[in-house]
Amino acid sequence: MYHAYNSKWMPKYMFVLLAVQGRCAVGWAEAALIARCRTLDVDPAFNINSKNKYQGGTGSRQCPDAEWFLYLAVLPEMC
Repeated sequence: MYHAYNSKWMPKYMFVLLAVQGRCAVGWAEAALIARCRTLDVDPAFNINSKNKYQGGTGSRQCPDAEWFLYLAVLPEMC
């Protein structure tokens, strides 16, 4: 998804944070992670979810009982 030629943003690293059974569980975890990231002392311009006003939990609904992964995609900024 991030490597598509028309992708607006391409992370350098992706970290798997959680593996759970069921789409509902990972949707709640995703929303919680996004909410927590908003409380950190980080410029909102560097948070893609904030820039896009994405709240989480809205991904694909195919295979709801499959194993789902919560990941964090990052592109470190060098100072």
